[in-house]
Amino acid sequence: MIKKILAAVLTSLVIATFAGLTSYLPSPEDVYPLSFQDEFVYTLVYLTPVLLAILVPVSIVVDLLHWVYSKYFVSKINPYIFKLISYSLIGLLSSFIPGIAISYVLFALVLFFHILILISKMGRKNGQVHIKPTP
Repeated sequence: MIKKILAAVLTSLVIATFAGLTSYLPSPEDVYPLSFQDEFVYTLVYLTPVLLAILVPVSIVVDLLHWVYSKYFVSKINPYIFKLISYSLIGLLSSFIPGIAISYVLFALVLFFHILILISKMGRKNGQVHIKPTP
């Protein structure tokens, strides 16, 4: 659970960085363009609670779906492919919610999934952080 929360926070940091970089070059119609720091902080403050409220439960549901699928179905599919498809389908289903842009949700879910993979691969050995080898 801690890994999921950490992955959601890191996802919001990455998205806030992209938001800050995209607003760094002001367009001509902007009266007062926000600086990188302003956009980064605003995005981080408003996006982090939303991502924590959405990504952690979605991740739990995807893990539950993967457990049910691997337990009750004979056909074994690669867990990476199964979870990537699951996160993508949940992102596509979010398009039915009015006012939500599908590309942002899909990007956030897939980015969260890959950050979660990176965090899961990290371990500790003799007090040092290292990447566990994949089997």
